[in-house]
Amino acid sequence: MNFIKRLYHWSREKTDQFLLQLCREDKLWLAVPLSSLARKFFLREFSVKQVNYRNIEELKQLVIKATKEQAAKPADAQGKPSISLGFKVLMIFPKYRNDWKDRVETNFENTWAMTAKDTGLNVDIFYADRISYLPPDASNLEMMSQEGRKLLCKVKEFRPQLIFLDINYLGNQNTINFNLIQDIKNIHNCKIVGYMGDYYSKEAFRIAEYWSKSLDKVFYGEPGKTSGNLHNVHYLHFFVNEKSFYPFSERGNDITFSGSGNISRYVYLAFTKSLAQKKGYTCEIHLHNNSINSALSSEEYSRLIRESRAVLNLSARPAPGVRVVTGRVQESIASKSLLIEEKNESVARIFTPYAHYIPFDSREELAIAIDFSVNCGELVDKITEAAYTKYRREHSSQVVWNQILRLCNVSSQKV
Repeated sequence: MNFIKRLYHWSREKTDQFLLQLCREDKLWLAVPLSSLARKFFLREFSVKQVNYRNIEELKQLVIKATKEQAAKPADAQGKPSISLGFKVLMIFPKYRNDWKDRVETNFENTWAMTAKDTGLNVDIFYADRISYLPPDASNLEMMSQEGRKLLCKVKEFRPQLIFLDINYLGNQNTINFNLIQDIKNIHNCKIVGYMGDYYSKEAFRIAEYWSKSLDKVFYGEPGKTSGNLHNVHYLHFFVNEKSFYPFSERGNDITFSGSGNISRYVYLAFTKSLAQKKGYTCEIHLHNNSINSALSSEEYSRLIRESRAVLNLSARPAPGVRVVTGRVQESIASKSLLIEEKNESVARIFTPYAHYIPFDSREELAIAIDFSVNCGELVDKITEAAYTKYRREHSSQVVWNQILRLCNVSSQKV
């Protein structure tokens, strides 16, 4: 049995590498059929999918119907932001990603720390690279002791009213853990909360359960997932740094994608490239393999999203039946780029299909969606405007930070 598992994982890894190479070299005549077979085999997608639309006219009718229904709905009432200017927040997170071959910065600072500052909060940062995301068998006890003392000194000096941590990992003796959180509580009285972005697996729930025992609140960003009866675990809308992602007047690309390549994605990426070549659409697809040499910088990436008429998002994970909400959803909507989203019930919980974005569930539907984005400008504008309005009203950084402080029962405190 172990031999079969190793053979399966080996064949999957080699298939992934081969398909990535084919896509990068634009050998699309081979990449499209092989990637389709690989996805069916490894993701076990053998059943016939439901057809949502067969041509551009059917899609247009779905959009017209959805936009009318959406316009008739009353907007959800949102309370006015009640953030106390100067409220002290200490952010604790690693500056660099630990799963890349090179030193690539995480987006935690740009998304969370910078938006908190822009909201009017007084933010200080402790970079926890040496005591985060480490396995339990790592030899890190001495470093953990040193960095733990530095963190306690930072808390004593800054005296935050809220501590906000990146907790997308299971704490252990080599990382920030239950004991260090207790040490912080022993020297300073404030609310301590954490955020985890990946919340769609049994392992993720174990992580949330672990941190819920020591933190005041645990926040996650995957709509439709339950807290598992953990009273202090709460869902938050994900948001973007609106200084990076915003509406831009010049749109040089018809369809774009930038992200990691994997077996769940290659079939649609290769097909999009092939379609763009046949129809003369401007298309930019950037694939990386967790290497800085193959990835766009954060500035290049945000500019690509802003300057795209439509953004392709592929939500399936390399495991059967798993689809998640990625950052590209809010990044494209906040930039007023049309989101073309692989059919995903989680996204449909926070934005309305056809009124706020275009879903697809096959290569045929993807081709129609791309044709629609290029040739139906008036309807596209209605979708992107409605989606942007909803984002600003319910999902923006200021709205979510206000929600965080309210859930922590600290929004009314005076500095």
